[in-house]
Amino acid sequence: MALTKATYFMISGASVNVLDYGVSESNSAADNDTAFALAVAAAKNKTLYIPAGVYEISATITVLLDSVNNRSTNICGEGLGTQLKWMGGNGVPVIFYSTSGIDQNVPLCIIEKIYIKNGNSATTLTGIRIGDNAYPGVRGVCNFTVRNNRIDSCWTGIQIYYESDQVSIHDNHVSGYQATGIQNSGSTGCRIENNHCQNGSTGTWSIYSDKGNTIVMGNVLQSDNAGAIWLENANDFTVLNNYSECGLDATGTNFLKLTNCIAGFVANNNVGGYRGVDVYTIDATCNGITFGPNRHAQSGGFPLSLIKIAVGATNICLAGEQITDASFSPGPKFSGSITSGWQSGVNFGTLLSNNINGNAADSWLGAQTIGTIAAGEAYLISASMSNVSHYNLVTVIQLNDYGGSAVVTNIASSNVQFYLQVSGSNIQLVNNTGITETMRYNIIRIK
Repeated sequence: MALTKATYFMISGASVNVLDYGVSESNSAADNDTAFALAVAAAKNKTLYIPAGVYEISATITVLLDSVNNRSTNICGEGLGTQLKWMGGNGVPVIFYSTSGIDQNVPLCIIEKIYIKNGNSATTLTGIRIGDNAYPGVRGVCNFTVRNNRIDSCWTGIQIYYESDQVSIHDNHVSGYQATGIQNSGSTGCRIENNHCQNGSTGTWSIYSDKGNTIVMGNVLQSDNAGAIWLENANDFTVLNNYSECGLDATGTNFLKLTNCIAGFVANNNVGGYRGVDVYTIDATCNGITFGPNRHAQSGGFPLSLIKIAVGATNICLAGEQITDASFSPGPKFSGSITSGWQSGVNFGTLLSNNINGNAADSWLGAQTIGTIAAGEAYLISASMSNVSHYNLVTVIQLNDYGGSAVVTNIASSNVQFYLQVSGSNIQLVNNTGITETMRYNIIRIK
């Protein structure tokens, strides 16, 4: 009696095993390309299962969304055991969920436990791409999940494009990216959580999003010459509980860069490094950003400032302590302008910790002008003598709307001979201690 080999597709509703369609570790990339295409076609509205093995491919595995049945194909592997080794060309994704022309939401798709490796040194290669960039404004995927994948040596690890909503990207490991570890340019309500991004190239970003309601939480971001998180036009965002060791020697990078963002919350992040750059930077178009408690550990040298706020940014609220380690002193704390909203949360105990020093100036004795003040303005100023004495002060200077004499309020001072005064419209830092040392000071406009 003849025996028939049992295969997965003989079981109704079972996952589609790519081995049943000719995929093999011993195949050439071209043969696997053909076999994967057959398996994907058979897995429509099912799960495409890729067993453990190293499979060379040179063509994108493309999954088309099913707009008729409002479903699509899941892809599942065996973690690091399931490796897709890219042997093809440049500028394409390895796995691509296409939403081309689809104008309805297709929910609940999953890609999980796949190891994607660039085995051909291809440039501008994307590991996983969800959505097309040619069809903005129509519907596509929603509640899509990308989880427990590893992606090595791609231009961008995971890329969310147009026609997507409520995408969850979590527990992935992205390494060696040349542009962005995780990029969201399509999903409102995207959750980027518990991912590990490391070894990005100089000038790259671990996480980028330009969509509203983005949540960036619990990620580990470790790239010595790369920025960690850049949010652009991302209103109503949350950046919470992330750990970063990025930017130890980088120029022009930040832990968090905010561009044209409205209504966001930043708290409980643990950040190390960023020697010579600004750890947090807020551009002039941002409004309504609240900082809860965060921690910074100095490594290799001092940042330029902990939080840099561009003049023009509004309603920037410091609602929690910005904690620095003991070795941080005499590093900087804040620079720029905090306009309205500061009264609701500035913690002066925070400002006093570790000698909030900002801009280095020449040594001098006596008075020297460090800024000017006009009617209706107020400034919070910190200063220190940094070399030996470590004298420091924190003072608020304000001038009412009708001019007159400035009101100088000393919040803290460690030496009465080291103080601030106003002469005409000039703010002057006075050193009458008899000690000639480098002065460091920081001026924050608060009104």
